[in-house]
Amino acid sequence: MKFKFILLLTIAGYFSNAQSNALRIHSQIRLPQDSVESQKLITALNEFLDAASEPNEENSWILETQKIETYILLDEFKDIKKSREFSDDTFYKPYLNNVIELKNNQYLIQLSYIGVDNSESHLRASFELIAHQVNDSFRFSSPLLRNTEHWQKAQIGNNIFRYEKSINMDNVETFSALADTFDKKLKVDNQDI
Repeated sequence: MKFKFILLLTIAGYFSNAQSNALRIHSQIRLPQDSVESQKLITALNEFLDAASEPNEENSWILETQKIETYILLDEFKDIKKSREFSDDTFYKPYLNNVIELKNNQYLIQLSYIGVDNSESHLRASFELIAHQVNDSFRFSSPLLRNTEHWQKAQIGNNIFRYEKSINMDNVETFSALADTFDKKLKVDNQDI
């Protein structure tokens, strides 16, 4: 009997915690008109945000072709919910600010992490993601490639540099050599940057 009671409390605690970490959606947000697609988008976004606290390589909600760019953004999500000031590990909650339809079953997602204390809101961070419809769900990427699609690109070894107009190649070569030195010291091979 004790086991059943403890199991019931554990399950209830899990679901109440999962509910408290769910994405908040304002009633005026314009979601995709197709309610099934809209629900899939919200479900996938919740899963992505839950997985964002895990190591980047374990997040299966990242668009495979844009892992490197998205890993950079994902690093900003680590411990985003925590507040030292309020001594709360889940003080900041994700709020969906906007969904903008792009081309080819893609959506620009704008979200913020906001905490509320005594009716006063505290903004921690705002993010943009791109949701890509893949099969029957969505995968997410950083908007970095979209925002820099007309920029130029230079690649030295495993280092990719994107720049708008000009780049100092001496600095690029110095950085690449230094990164290679650190990779060798750390015994890391073929690290894309």
